[in-house]
Amino acid sequence: MADLVADPISAGFGFGTEIVKAFEAAYPNPNERLAAMAKAHSEAQAAAQASDTTQATIMAAEAAQKGWFNKPHIAAAWICLGALVLDLLTSQGVWLSYALGHPFPEPPKFLTEQLGTLLEGIFGLGSLTVAHQGYKQWIASP
Repeated sequence: MADLVADPISAGFGFGTEIVKAFEAAYPNPNERLAAMAKAHSEAQAAAQASDTTQATIMAAEAAQKGWFNKPHIAAAWICLGALVLDLLTSQGVWLSYALGHPFPEPPKFLTEQLGTLLEGIFGLGSLTVAHQGYKQWIASP
């Protein structure tokens, strides 16, 4: 487990090597080994396609909902965006109050860096979906 945390690429390569060695030990005949690997690959591909079908059903159900606030990730994005805009407006209001000669205390600051990071994360989930679809297409290609 420590190797996986320290170097996940080497750990993944090592795991793949162990799987190949297990197939070699279980199937000494190369033709049987290739057939077993092809069967395992086709089963994994079928599981991935079933996962795609399930995800497509879930996404269709989410898309069927009407309104901006019926989808939790969009609602969270609106909340973060609203907080950032409010923070921007209130910080400008402090400068305006000093310029007009009626200073008022500076309002509490939002954690704009954390809100910005959260907002980028929410919108960045779309890029993860695109990468996942590309990976599945790469796996499915002959």
